[in-house]
Amino acid sequence: MALRHVANAFAENEQLAQALTILDDVSEKSNRTPVLITAATKQALAGDAAAALATAGIGKLPDAQARSLEIFIKTVQSAEEIDDNRLRAHTLWTIAAEQIRAGDDHGAQGTKAKANQATGKMKGMLSRV
Repeated sequence: MALRHVANAFAENEQLAQALTILDDVSEKSNRTPVLITAATKQALAGDAAAALATAGIGKLPDAQARSLEIFIKTVQSAEEIDDNRLRAHTLWTIAAEQIRAGDDHGAQGTKAKANQATGKMKGMLSRV
């Protein structure tokens, strides 16, 4: 149980690699969970959503890859409904980047094409993404 507190202290100080290394020696889920929550929260606050989800164990679900593709498709469809060209382009470029990070290169290519099209519809050169 003492290791849990040491690992949590490392996680709170954003030394996540050390926290997770120490956590390898903690076997009880009730002692591991608080450290994983702290580490995932720090990763999310730092802007690394993929790492936060992986730390929290969300990406380890059996159908996570298939579900992520469905979610990306719905997200792109929603983004295409944005009326403002600049906001739509920015949103689509962001989705494409996340698709690449998730390993969906094929989907990212389609999203990039849509983002490029939305960028082209912007009126001023200075406002382009």
